[in-house]
Amino acid sequence: GYTSAESHYITNASMQQMNGDDLIVTFSRLQAGDSVTLMVKDFSDWFLRTKGAYDSFEHGTVKYEGWTVVSGEITASKNQASEGDWSMEIGKKTNVTRSVPYLQDGRVELKIFYGESGNFSLELQSAYSPQYGDAATPIGLCTEDGSLLFLGADSASDLKLKVNEWNPFVFDLNLSAADPTATLSLNGSESVVLPVNETAGDYVCYITIDTDEVIYVD
Repeated sequence: GYTSAESHYITNASMQQMNGDDLIVTFSRLQAGDSVTLMVKDFSDWFLRTKGAYDSFEHGTVKYEGWTVVSGEITASKNQASEGDWSMEIGKKTNVTRSVPYLQDGRVELKIFYGESGNFSLELQSAYSPQYGDAATPIGLCTEDGSLLFLGADSASDLKLKVNEWNPFVFDLNLSAADPTATLSLNGSESVVLPVNETAGDYVCYITIDTDEVIYVD
């Protein structure tokens, strides 16, 4: 246990391992006579696996990689992998999101395996929009028959996905500038400038993907 003294009360914290790797942590205020109990499921997996800024899926699970399913289904899969043995399979009609460290200037990279009818949208989102009625999406794109369309653009770009292959996406962000900018390189192509919806924020802290058909992410 751990004991600390403060001006008005003393707090104890104790930990007890339960079945498997579940952990129960109890905090009690001795002078106040109350306590709070917290259970952490699968503590070692939750604590030690990636979910900070990098996903490998090589543990054979998506549960501890930080991805949250809003609707639909995701799973770790050996059907496709850009490196190693595993990737994340995102099912049909699925919306999935994960938080990333607060980012204004930096790079977001991921690889997407795209089938012939695997249309999807991908958004780099802020935490919320300060403008009522606006989505919290500074940067977004969707696919239409293999071509990329960008949120806020007047027309489709010349960038096209490779079918039944891994497509590396590299987003370079400079959102702290007076005039925020972002570029995208697809499959090592020359970077194209992306529209930035400044009303939704000048930072990124979520990646969200919405699918029509099955795609894979690594």
